[in-house]
Amino acid sequence: MSAMDVDPRDEPGAPSTSFPPDLFELASDVAMVGAPPSDVVASQIFQMHPLPDVFAAIGEADEGSKREADLCSFLDRMFQTGPGKAMLASAMPYARAGMQADSPRVRQLACTQLGRAAQQVVAAAPEDSAGCLTSLVDAVGDEDSGVAAAA
Repeated sequence: MSAMDVDPRDEPGAPSTSFPPDLFELASDVAMVGAPPSDVVASQIFQMHPLPDVFAAIGEADEGSKREADLCSFLDRMFQTGPGKAMLASAMPYARAGMQADSPRVRQLACTQLGRAAQQVVAAAPEDSAGCLTSLVDAVGDEDSGVAAAA
């Protein structure tokens, strides 16, 4: 069974035991897989590792480190899942803070999530999209080309 499969012996609604409980090991595994986990697995991961914990870990990671890169890739992939998309609105304070980070990788993640959130906001309430779009327009001029491209 791969690290991202759901163990059928797990009880419904309980976090799976088929993926690593350690956030950094899990983030590294998800980063290596290269694709987002299934929605069922994503829900279980978010139960074990709530967004505030993941954002705190990113904040504690050394700039440019493998740990930071893996955590950013992990969150990027998690936000591509159904449960992750549902959490985008609650993650906006973190994305706005990420836009001010020294780390280009964190700013790039923030741009990507602001872009995803802006798509949701424009579809649901176009009048509320100005904040997301302004931050993204500002990021187009970022000194890091990866951040500018993500914006």
